[in-house]
Amino acid sequence: MAQIVLVNPSAKKAYGDMTPPMYPPLGLGYIAALLEKNGFSVRIIDTDIEGLENRDFKNIFSGEKPQIVGITCTTPLYSNALEIAKIAKDAGAKVALGGIHPTIKPKECIENPEIDFLIMGEGEKTFLEISNAVVSKKDSPKELEKIRGIVFKKNGKPVYNKPRPLIDNLDELPFPARHLFKQQKYTYPAAQYSPTIPIMASRGCPGQCTYCCTKNVFGLRYRTRSVENVIAEIEEVIEKYGAREIHIWDDNFAVNKKYLLEFCRKIKEKGIHKKVVFAVPQGLRVDQVDEESLRALKSINVYSVGFGVESGNQKILDLAKKGITLEQSRKAIALAKKTGFEVWAFFILGLYGDTRETMRQTIDFAKELDPDFAKFLILKPFPGTEVFEQLDRENLVIEKDYDKYGLYERPIHRLKQASPDDILEMQQIGFREFYLRPKKLLKQLLRIRSFYGLKVFAGTAWSILRLNILSGKK
Repeated sequence: MAQIVLVNPSAKKAYGDMTPPMYPPLGLGYIAALLEKNGFSVRIIDTDIEGLENRDFKNIFSGEKPQIVGITCTTPLYSNALEIAKIAKDAGAKVALGGIHPTIKPKECIENPEIDFLIMGEGEKTFLEISNAVVSKKDSPKELEKIRGIVFKKNGKPVYNKPRPLIDNLDELPFPARHLFKQQKYTYPAAQYSPTIPIMASRGCPGQCTYCCTKNVFGLRYRTRSVENVIAEIEEVIEKYGAREIHIWDDNFAVNKKYLLEFCRKIKEKGIHKKVVFAVPQGLRVDQVDEESLRALKSINVYSVGFGVESGNQKILDLAKKGITLEQSRKAIALAKKTGFEVWAFFILGLYGDTRETMRQTIDFAKELDPDFAKFLILKPFPGTEVFEQLDRENLVIEKDYDKYGLYERPIHRLKQASPDDILEMQQIGFREFYLRPKKLLKQLLRIRSFYGLKVFAGTAWSILRLNILSGKK
């Protein structure tokens, strides 16, 4: 029986009619690894992967009898997290809530009677200190006040401890406890080969994007693990888990060109690029890549890269503080295509200031750039972001029910010159016009390199079709 159970709540409610992506919760993997290194018995429960409903946790917690239950949550998973927290509390466990939502909304979260602790920001060292205190029964208010980065209750009232500094040396952290994941059940949409394993080489992003809340957890300062440490993890997932494809999940992998080039050079020196393929699904900015860096990535068998383009209107980009130009997007994506990458481009519809006309420009820009894949996402202005404050000040946020904040749910805001239905319609138009072109359909079929890739293609195509059909019904 595990002393500590870490839970990733179900995302089904948050994704509405769409299937949640099947990625492992690496954050819990890092926390679990540090706990195990310090002698604790840990179990990770990834609710959707294990096919569980919230009611199943009653039997799990009564059987495991954990002393601590740690739950991670984003804003749309908040209500699910509270349901699980109540079950854990009723089973006699101490409950710690961590992740983006409690970090940005601590007052709201700590008021729930089922929550004992909030973990603010990076959670590894903080959770370890809480675990040491609870298990050793040294969790008096006097002792808890010494733990930086938490909120707890003293005589029923919240106590906000000092923030915990960000981890300077990321090499101090052990590799994620992947043996606690049900690895074979993760599907990794867009992957070509299985098993696919994700890694993170850095934390933090200096970008000022108004819609991003990741900086609330990892900060603006860009921190990297040593290249040697990252390569050691890559070698482990190849040898121990049979990885055939590795995804670099960093928010921004190209901030430090010197680091990127050193990483590529050492991967080649060790011949790792002959054993696996790589992808950088979301971690490149159009203003931070050049021919040398892209050629270096290509030389180590990176086959796919992703860029956040966001809008086809410069004024909207500037309002979002993206810090890029349309011309930079043109150059970067053209160069990536020329270098031979499969290219993804991500766009956001419904940004502050958007109109039907500017969203039309975004769709036209996507077709002009013509990446292999375009993803048209509807803005979700999460609490704690600058764009939420902008919209809320002008009474443009029309939905405060966090269950409606899922990525593929209806817009939860309106704009001065665009209704929620306008934003939704433009998303449908974007997907239809981009993908339902004969040359695009043929190109998608030609990219398939394995039976696994065929399954992923079929699933992606069906998801796009369902998104258009189901969105029209709402």
